[in-house]
Amino acid sequence: MDKKLLEKTLGIGRILSIQQFNTGFQNIIYKVKSTKGTYCLRIYQRREKNHIEFEIKVLNKLKGLPVPSLQKVKGQFMFKIGNKWAIMYKFIEGKHLKRFTTKQLEECASTLAKMHKRLHGLSWNKPMFQIYRLSDNEIRKYAKVSKNAKLKYLKFLPSITKQLRANKLNKKLARGALHVDISARNILFHKAKISAILDFDNSHPGPLILDLGKLIMFFASENRKFNKNKAMILINAYNKTRKLSKLELLELDKAIRFAFLSHIFMDYYMSALKITTQKYFDWIINDLYASYRDFL
Repeated sequence: MDKKLLEKTLGIGRILSIQQFNTGFQNIIYKVKSTKGTYCLRIYQRREKNHIEFEIKVLNKLKGLPVPSLQKVKGQFMFKIGNKWAIMYKFIEGKHLKRFTTKQLEECASTLAKMHKRLHGLSWNKPMFQIYRLSDNEIRKYAKVSKNAKLKYLKFLPSITKQLRANKLNKKLARGALHVDISARNILFHKAKISAILDFDNSHPGPLILDLGKLIMFFASENRKFNKNKAMILINAYNKTRKLSKLELLELDKAIRFAFLSHIFMDYYMSALKITTQKYFDWIINDLYASYRDFL
């Protein structure tokens, strides 16, 4: 990364250091320390402009909550580094936890509920990839791609696909912008409190309860088992901050099922496209899918 080019592009004074984070495959993220402060620079590898614009809309809607604080570069939140789109936000102190106390689980759920209060009703009328929308046509397409790639674990795919269709959520559920990936790797804690919910790059409109289902999926899955006590901690804490409707309570079991199934199903497709690693796909089947079967 060329310091002089970044100094000219970002306008944050003299750059003192640049450190690349070990992140996933969707983006490249750098910690940039300058004479005017410390920032995170995210350079998108695959995202379309419309999708990044939606992410920016979501983050600005959540201003004041523990989420990245976007910084304008030459008057714009979105800009280009070379031929790639990028955003920049203030660096946030914190670390990823591997174990969570009951209080920390409650804070994760209540923070999601606060986000949903802000994001309820937020929609988007521009084309964008919605990873967990999964229309019947998309399910057929992605399943075909997975089969043609001759992946490991194809024996499970017909059952996963059938259950995915059977657990689609009611279209009358409250909708808004979803994060869809609030896992331990996307939450920072600082001094025992949440300092940031990160990585809104998969965010898209959908039923809010699906986000709660994803949160439960990640935090109640451990050692290939589903921890019902942790699930109830999350549900109760969420419900105290944003009261679930009667329909959401009726659909909650399906939301948890759909959260698991959609995540597992999409990783077949991502593995077929060689976007995810075999190691991660092994974890998806051997751990996450095992937790789903235990939930049943």
